[in-house]
Amino acid sequence: MKKVLFATTALVASAGIAAAGEIDFAATGGAGVASEAGADAFIYGFAELDVLMSGEADNGLTFGAKIDIDAGRKYDIGDFEDDGTKGGVGFGDFWLAFGGAKLSFDDDGKDDLYDDGVSDDHDIQFDFSKAGFMMSLTMDAEAAASEFSYKLAYTTGGFTGTLTGNDLADNMELHLMYAMNNYSFFVAHDFLPAETTIGGSATFNAVTVGAEFNIDNDDWEISVAYAENGLSIAASTDQDDEWELAGSYDLGGGLSAVAGVKYDDSFYLGVAASF
Repeated sequence: MKKVLFATTALVASAGIAAAGEIDFAATGGAGVASEAGADAFIYGFAELDVLMSGEADNGLTFGAKIDIDAGRKYDIGDFEDDGTKGGVGFGDFWLAFGGAKLSFDDDGKDDLYDDGVSDDHDIQFDFSKAGFMMSLTMDAEAAASEFSYKLAYTTGGFTGTLTGNDLADNMELHLMYAMNNYSFFVAHDFLPAETTIGGSATFNAVTVGAEFNIDNDDWEISVAYAENGLSIAASTDQDDEWELAGSYDLGGGLSAVAGVKYDDSFYLGVAASF
């Protein structure tokens, strides 16, 4: 991440506003060949630039904004998904913060904290954290689907409890996790539909294994991952034999070789870069 610091005071437009802040740049990109569900292979290549602006008022209130610039044909290696051709400038959000509180604005740009697949996105998000407690609340001005969503979490020692939901019917999930040394265990209960999932993970040197099981519908998933000396490999499968295998190798300087394949004959092979 590169930084440009504006150390001098300047006049902005004709309003005479004094400006002294910081601008950070974060850039990523990638290129390669991929196929979805056995279809004809295609070439992808893209670059993304995030412009992060921040400043601080005389009273200690901090503020900032984000602008996203992208171009090319993007492929999401995490989801084995072609995101299509990109090109243009987008708005991230504008935020104000003081102490452990933060208020951010982005029209239709905030995900529902319980279900980011609902038909509309939210506009405002409030976050607060202090002494192990964390709270997030999102609100939607149009309220075409959910009007608000929330997430409450508390961490003490190795224990973390999280309650997430929105205003639609009984949409609520309770998640309890305990981590100890190289082991973690969790139980999660979703109230609509009423489902309980248990699981955990364990790390042995460079290898991590994980498993989860839904006790109400017998769904399960197991995974294993290896990470050492710049090489990362991860594999998973579930009750429907929907397996995935993916890996990366750090070539240095922010460049990595990446590859993946999954059960439906989707695959990708290429490079990923961080500038």
